[in-house]
Amino acid sequence: MQIKSFINIIWITVFLLSSLTLVAQPDGKVIEFRGKVSCDGRGISGVAVTNGISVTQTNEKGEFKLLGNTSVEFVYITLPSGYTIPVKDNSPCFFHRITDKTKSKQRLDFMLEKSPVDDNKHVVIVCADPQVAFENELPLLKNEIDDMQALIAGNYREMPVFGIICGDIIAEIKNEPKFFTAVKQLFNDSGIPFFYAAGNHDMDVTGRSNYNSKKAFEENFGPAYYSFNRGKVHYVVLDDVFFT
Repeated sequence: MQIKSFINIIWITVFLLSSLTLVAQPDGKVIEFRGKVSCDGRGISGVAVTNGISVTQTNEKGEFKLLGNTSVEFVYITLPSGYTIPVKDNSPCFFHRITDKTKSKQRLDFMLEKSPVDDNKHVVIVCADPQVAFENELPLLKNEIDDMQALIAGNYREMPVFGIICGDIIAEIKNEPKFFTAVKQLFNDSGIPFFYAAGNHDMDVTGRSNYNSKKAFEENFGPAYYSFNRGKVHYVVLDDVFFT
């Protein structure tokens, strides 16, 4: 009797785990993403394009094709050297959000602008842990950003400059997601494009899974994993925080 009960418990456990696995998987629908990376109407070859799972490169005409499914949230590029960093909503925009997952074929184009200056020599400002928790902390952050601007104006005026925020943009996602917008605005007002990485304070700990914990970050900044090139340097931004 005890053996039979034990076997029944195992069977129920396996069944529940199988059901959970099926729920977590995408529906298997294949989506074909096609597009072109160009500048002034001319295709840019050799640009890496990814959907977060597969990676391809643009051909000699700047065209690409990627296959994905309904789990794809973004299609994005590795921004090539020699082009300005495109900014939208106060942060770098090198991606397309996939909002309609009913279309089996989707066209996604990326239009870049040639940089007016050589970026082989460039300046990187690296910051971490603004951790804004209250409204009255925003002026304190602005003071720091003003110092950055003064440093650049006094020492690196002729060189291209960008920044990276290495996580913990805000103090707690549960109560202060609105500060994502405010922090982005302050850094963008500096005139310096800043890339963002996700920190443990930027996760939604009520999301019940690692997948859901980055939703607010992705809504504000795009993919949590990405890369870009400046001059001869390949920069890789990783999502190294995991919700438990």
